[in-house]
Amino acid sequence: MSPVIGADRLIRYPEERALEHAAFERGMRPVQIFKLLLPVWAVEVRATILDAEQYDLIDRFLERGIAEGGLHTAAELAAFLGLEPALVGQALRFLTAIDHVTDAAGQLALTSIGERSLRDGRRYVQRRDDRRTLYFDGFTCTPLSRPYYDRRTVPLLAVSELDVDLRNMSWFRPVMTMRPFRDGALAELALEDGAAATSGVTKRGWHLVDPGTGLPARTGIVQATALAPTALEAEVRAKAALLAGPDDAADHLPHGGVLVLASGEIICL
Repeated sequence: MSPVIGADRLIRYPEERALEHAAFERGMRPVQIFKLLLPVWAVEVRATILDAEQYDLIDRFLERGIAEGGLHTAAELAAFLGLEPALVGQALRFLTAIDHVTDAAGQLALTSIGERSLRDGRRYVQRRDDRRTLYFDGFTCTPLSRPYYDRRTVPLLAVSELDVDLRNMSWFRPVMTMRPFRDGALAELALEDGAAATSGVTKRGWHLVDPGTGLPARTGIVQATALAPTALEAEVRAKAALLAGPDDAADHLPHGGVLVLASGEIICL
């Protein structure tokens, strides 16, 4: 992908600024200026949108009771907190509805969203699944800034459209890249601290073995990136998510991550 051509539709980068950058920041002496079309990675992702809310007091104490107090029934929670069973039951139904708590035959447990909410002190509520296209520099795989998403100024041109447009705009020179998309570029967008690790079969083939069968682990996931507080934990979680398959991978990525399915679909968690 490349930015569409047209002097009135590109983000301005004056020739004077280009000359100053080359001379003073790069120590070079320019002799000629070329107008280029630069490659851009267009990556379609599916992301789960979580809204962060303030905890209701009883909700937070119920989740702490399950996670920290070893209390796994409504009756145990009501007795420990000194609350009416009906009030506890109503709150647990709400926490189950927003996917914070699971109830398996009366045994309560926190989901990954519930654990993350309790850890961060904010009640996360899943509102919707969002699909969008993200753009990355074709050479460094760094994300493009917000102005590049404004189609009124910088529309993008697909490779299939490039030849047609260049016939009318021959003063631009297209530049291509042979570098593949860098592993972990998506996960780094959400990484404020901690570490990220990627495990996959796209480069080394099916080298991971399913411990249950002893055969190559063809689980439906070809690459998993995990975020975690440490590099070691991120590495372990990335491999566990890949081996778990699409249905259970999220359980191994409580801090977030990115899955690439065999179908080519990309899922951000």
